[in-house]
Amino acid sequence: MLSVAFASIALLMQAPAGAATSPSSWILSCDLGAKGDAGPRVFRLGPQIFQERKSGAKGFGPNLCESFQCLADANRLQGTIKSRTLTVTIQVEPGRQKATWQTQGASGLSRTSGACTIQPDKSPP
Repeated sequence: MLSVAFASIALLMQAPAGAATSPSSWILSCDLGAKGDAGPRVFRLGPQIFQERKSGAKGFGPNLCESFQCLADANRLQGTIKSRTLTVTIQVEPGRQKATWQTQGASGLSRTSGACTIQPDKSPP
């Protein structure tokens, strides 16, 4: 069910204030607690960038902003993944170096929210 939700994306994003001194994107590791997940899901989130690393893949998947709308928000990077029955929101507050996830709807998860580990994306642009 969760993987179906990742197929349908609506995304809200914006570069943080002071983006010249902040990394342009972040690597997030989020343990969504989904059944069958081998471990945390890994995402790249940045201005006009939202990608998920698939298990066993050497890199990140396609930029979901190329297929779905990306909108601005003043102080955070936020991706909202939607299906008919589930919404998953992943958010980064770059100034605080804090990342979180939250679900709403029929997720089948043991938890509905949690923290993600966050690190600057050091890969070349």
